[in-house]
Amino acid sequence: MGRRPIVVVAVAAVAISAIVLVVLASGILGGPGAGASPTPLPPVAVPDEVTVEGKAVPVRSVEMAFAVPGTVDEIPVEEGEDVAAGAVLVRLDAEVAEAELGAAQAVVDAATARAEQAAAAVRGAEAGVDQADASLRGAQAAEDQVPSGASAAAKRQAAAQVDAAAAALAAAQAQLESTQAAGRAADADLARAEAARDAAQLAVDRHTLEAPFAGTVASIDTEAGGSVSPGIVVVRLADTGSWTFETVEVDEAVVGDVVVGAAATVRLDGLPDVDIPGTVTRVGAYGYELQGDVRFTVTVEPTGEVPDGIRWNMTATIRIATGD
Repeated sequence: MGRRPIVVVAVAAVAISAIVLVVLASGILGGPGAGASPTPLPPVAVPDEVTVEGKAVPVRSVEMAFAVPGTVDEIPVEEGEDVAAGAVLVRLDAEVAEAELGAAQAVVDAATARAEQAAAAVRGAEAGVDQADASLRGAQAAEDQVPSGASAAAKRQAAAQVDAAAAALAAAQAQLESTQAAGRAADADLARAEAARDAAQLAVDRHTLEAPFAGTVASIDTEAGGSVSPGIVVVRLADTGSWTFETVEVDEAVVGDVVVGAAATVRLDGLPDVDIPGTVTRVGAYGYELQGDVRFTVTVEPTGEVPDGIRWNMTATIRIATGD
């Protein structure tokens, strides 16, 4: 009698479980949403433009440094001055180098004199050979003119004159060879002296920086009486007639959307009221790490009028179109 309530409870539990299974099955097989596709994510919008910081860079420019140490003797130009190609920009004290050049030139002068003397000796020896050769031909002709019926003494005398002329020619030729060897030695000495002089001249030239092209002196980073070290930039020269704009601020996440030929707009911080139209002419192939991110250099060339007043490295805001 005490077991029946337990059996009833067990059967009820089984029935409830069956109902739950039926409900779950109906929800899976035919309930609301059965077989519906997942809701697609919205497409990622590509921005119409990328805005980055850049700088103004002259198309042609140079940063100049000395190859030798020294003390600044003269700065005949000023920052902002327009100069012609070949103009002296900065000159170092070259007293020692100029003294060495003077000594080297003296050696060249002496070697030149010896080479000229040797050349004169060669010319004289050549004339001697020509004269001896003419004498030999004359003696041979005279021997040929001796009659066949002449005495033996006459014939021996003519032959002796030919032999003597031949010996004189051989001696003249030996003298010529000797003077030619001396001439070659003198020429070699002169060549070595000239090479040393040229090296001394180069040393003097290295004490002067000259403008490689006509342009504007953008900066002078030294002063008269100051010391300079080799390889340290002391003057910058720019051709301010044409400009380009560069940036390394294009992030790798968007650089793929920047293409050569894309339209761009440049606004200089120093000239905020002027927008300069341009086009992308180069997208860097190598990324530079900047503050933990990889950035790429993009070059924009202006396609419209560039205003006056642009300065080298002036900061710019560059907007680059990325849409179709």
